[in-house]
Amino acid sequence: MSLLHTPTAAESRNAFRESLMLEGAEAIHHAASVRKQAHIKFWSVEPIQLVADLNADLVKALILMENNKLQSLRDNASLELFADVKNSDGSQRFPNRAPTEIGHPDITFDGEAFVYTAPPEPEIEEEEELP
Repeated sequence: MSLLHTPTAAESRNAFRESLMLEGAEAIHHAASVRKQAHIKFWSVEPIQLVADLNADLVKALILMENNKLQSLRDNASLELFADVKNSDGSQRFPNRAPTEIGHPDITFDGEAFVYTAPPEPEIEEEEELP
């Protein structure tokens, strides 16, 4: 009786195909991770300056944003197919997802330009004087 299992030809082909799919998922995960980090850096600029930069070449900005959104949606959908793939420690192997939306809550596109709406100043409550 042999303790080692010799894979059949079909099992070997399946293992080979699975390894190729995982290589593809690694590449997609890397792209999503890079896009996520770039997104964080891009949107971390001072909002007023960012709006000025976006509006300086509005067509290019809109094309790039739409392209990034579509690529992110595609990559995220692909990574969802591998959501149950785990590392040896049980953690998810492909946890990162690429952002799909504008990365600053106070910046919007009004149909003609990007607009920054500053958040309201917090109200300072005056303390009542005690008698």
